[in-house]
Amino acid sequence: MQRCIASISNWMRLDKLKLNSYETGTKPQLNKIKFDHIKVGHVDISVETTAVLNLGAWFDCNLCMSTHINKICQSVYYHLHNIRQIRKCITQDSAKLLVQAVIMARIDSCNGLLYNVPAAHLYKLQRLQNTAARLVTYTPKFDDITPVLFNLHVHWLPIK
Repeated sequence: MQRCIASISNWMRLDKLKLNSYETGTKPQLNKIKFDHIKVGHVDISVETTAVLNLGAWFDCNLCMSTHINKICQSVYYHLHNIRQIRKCITQDSAKLLVQAVIMARIDSCNGLLYNVPAAHLYKLQRLQNTAARLVTYTPKFDDITPVLFNLHVHWLPIK
């Protein structure tokens, strides 16, 4: 791997080209690769196996976005809990505005990165939105949420 990077580095230096993108392999292919550091030129770089935060999005080593979605869920459920504490003191319009500003902003943040993620990940985000809608409208847990989402308009369309 180090020789490959060195060769690419030399090739780029000679031809004055820039490498714009890279491809990741499938999960079985990635599991075959095991290393904890890599040498690039004269610098020894340790490989990060956990998730890293970059421009508001969490990326793990497989770029599957599950860490990003889990962090969103953790944050949103925390804020929903806090809003639930004051919900009976504010009007429905105020609650809707508060949830749109605090909750939907987090769900919508970096949503372009969620293109083509598995349905199980999108389901987590849909549950968040459903919980927020139930909080705003006082809809019971087992009532159908779809008409409620459509009545709340713009930011409340289904996640998918």
